[in-house]
Amino acid sequence: MNKVYKDWVVDNNNDVTITLDPMLDDALIEEAIARQFNSKVQKTRKEIGINVDDLIEVYVDLDQCKDLKIHKSVKNNWEQISIKMKTPMYQ
Repeated sequence: MNKVYKDWVVDNNNDVTITLDPMLDDALIEEAIARQFNSKVQKTRKEIGINVDDLIEVYVDLDQCKDLKIHKSVKNNWEQISIKMKTPMYQ
Protein backbone atom coordinates (compact mmCIF):
# COMPACT_ATOMS: atom_id res chain seq x y z
CA MET A 1 0.00 0.00 0.00
CA ASN A 2 1.44 3.40 -1.07
CA LYS A 3 1.15 6.26 1.39
CA VAL A 4 2.35 9.82 0.96
CA TYR A 5 3.79 11.62 3.97
CA LYS A 6 4.31 15.26 3.07
CA ASP A 7 6.78 15.06 0.17
CA TRP A 8 7.84 11.44 0.71
CA VAL A 9 6.39 8.27 -0.83
CA VAL A 10 6.45 5.20 1.42
CA ASP A 11 5.74 1.63 0.35
CA ASN A 12 5.89 -1.49 2.47
CA ASN A 13 5.98 -5.08 1.24
CA ASN A 14 6.42 -7.74 3.92
CA ASP A 15 9.75 -6.99 5.64
CA VAL A 16 10.91 -4.28 3.24
CA THR A 17 9.98 -0.62 3.52
CA ILE A 18 11.02 1.88 0.86
CA THR A 19 10.83 5.65 1.26
CA LEU A 20 11.43 7.95 -1.68
CA ASP A 21 11.64 11.68 -2.00
CA PRO A 22 9.90 12.36 -5.34
CA MET A 23 11.16 15.94 -5.59
CA LEU A 24 13.47 16.58 -8.52
CA ASP A 25 16.58 18.67 -8.02
CA ASP A 26 18.76 20.22 -10.73
CA ALA A 27 21.19 17.28 -10.77
CA LEU A 28 18.41 14.75 -11.39
CA ILE A 29 16.90 16.89 -14.14
CA GLU A 30 20.33 17.23 -15.81
CA GLU A 31 20.84 13.47 -15.61
CA ALA A 32 17.43 12.85 -17.19
CA ILE A 33 18.21 15.23 -20.07
CA ALA A 34 21.60 13.55 -20.60
CA ARG A 35 19.87 10.16 -20.75
CA GLN A 36 17.40 11.51 -23.32
CA PHE A 37 20.31 12.80 -25.41
CA ASN A 38 21.94 9.37 -25.26
CA SER A 39 18.65 7.68 -26.16
CA LYS A 40 18.17 9.90 -29.22
CA VAL A 41 21.67 9.12 -30.49
CA GLN A 42 21.08 5.38 -29.98
CA LYS A 43 17.70 5.53 -31.78
CA THR A 44 19.24 7.42 -34.69
CA ARG A 45 22.05 4.87 -34.83
CA LYS A 46 19.47 2.07 -35.01
CA GLU A 47 17.33 3.85 -37.63
CA ILE A 48 20.25 4.24 -40.03
CA GLY A 49 21.42 0.65 -39.51
CA ILE A 50 24.53 1.15 -37.41
CA ASN A 51 25.01 -1.68 -34.92
CA VAL A 52 25.65 -0.95 -31.25
CA ASP A 53 29.08 -2.57 -31.58
CA ASP A 54 30.05 -0.35 -34.56
CA LEU A 55 32.33 2.52 -33.59
CA ILE A 56 30.90 5.95 -34.32
CA GLU A 57 31.96 9.48 -33.51
CA VAL A 58 29.44 12.01 -32.24
CA TYR A 59 29.90 15.72 -32.94
CA VAL A 60 27.85 18.14 -30.85
CA ASP A 61 27.68 21.88 -31.49
CA LEU A 62 26.61 23.17 -28.08
CA ASP A 63 27.13 26.75 -29.23
CA GLN A 64 24.07 26.35 -31.47
CA CYS A 65 21.93 24.95 -28.65
CA LYS A 66 19.34 27.57 -27.70
CA ASP A 67 17.94 25.61 -24.73
CA LEU A 68 20.17 26.42 -21.75
CA LYS A 69 19.00 23.38 -19.76
CA ILE A 70 19.98 21.02 -22.57
CA HIS A 71 23.28 22.84 -23.10
CA LYS A 72 24.17 22.67 -19.42
CA SER A 73 23.03 19.05 -19.04
CA VAL A 74 25.02 17.74 -22.00
CA LYS A 75 28.08 19.78 -21.05
CA ASN A 76 27.99 18.70 -17.39
CA ASN A 77 27.42 15.03 -18.27
CA TRP A 78 29.70 14.89 -21.31
CA GLU A 79 31.98 12.14 -20.03
CA GLN A 80 29.14 9.96 -18.73
CA ILE A 81 27.27 10.27 -22.04
CA SER A 82 30.40 9.28 -23.97
CA ILE A 83 30.99 6.27 -21.70
CA LYS A 84 27.37 5.08 -21.96
CA MET A 85 27.45 5.36 -25.76
CA LYS A 86 30.87 3.70 -25.90
CA THR A 87 31.98 6.32 -28.40
CA PRO A 88 34.15 9.42 -28.44
CA MET A 89 32.26 12.71 -28.55
CA TYR A 90 33.53 16.01 -29.92
CA GLN A 91 32.29 19.57 -29.72
